[in-house]
Amino acid sequence: MVEKVIRAQILFFDSNPIGRILTRFSKDVTALDLVMPNIAVLASFGIFRALTVAMVVCFIHYEMLAVIGVVVILMLLVARRARNVMRESQRMDSVFRGPIHSTFTNIVNGLVSLRAYERLGYFRESFLDQLERSCNISFTYISVNRWMGICLDQICLTFTAGTSIFSVFAKTRVDPEFLAFTL
Repeated sequence: MVEKVIRAQILFFDSNPIGRILTRFSKDVTALDLVMPNIAVLASFGIFRALTVAMVVCFIHYEMLAVIGVVVILMLLVARRARNVMRESQRMDSVFRGPIHSTFTNIVNGLVSLRAYERLGYFRESFLDQLERSCNISFTYISVNRWMGICLDQICLTFTAGTSIFSVFAKTRVDPEFLAFTL
């Protein structure tokens, strides 16, 4: 990414403020250093745990394949619906966060002139307005993320309820030799 920015044409720097470029660099580095390792560990544990639970449940109650199919389809629908909104809010976050960095850089670079002409209030209002827009976009992203989490939790509760119901109805199907072996 650094190589692409260094070799970019001047038009790139004219159309993209320095704040947007800095925001993109800082978000990418943060994601690679802090977020990705944790997500990789949690995702791998979650996937293996879900697969082993599904295999054990299907081994015990083959009828649960229908419930697992419905649950997987519901999860994919929720993820597809939330993915587009989350992607757009992340894009808008980078668009609205860039001017914050640009304004801050301009204020720091021209602090002496701004104090001399008493224009700090004008830039302060502009900075607070940009900050509020960025916070609104971040709130949208967090809200959609929470909504998706709640929906996925509800779907997991449906799977748990389905497993419980099948277990109660299958109680009479247990082989008596198996019961004698476990006691």
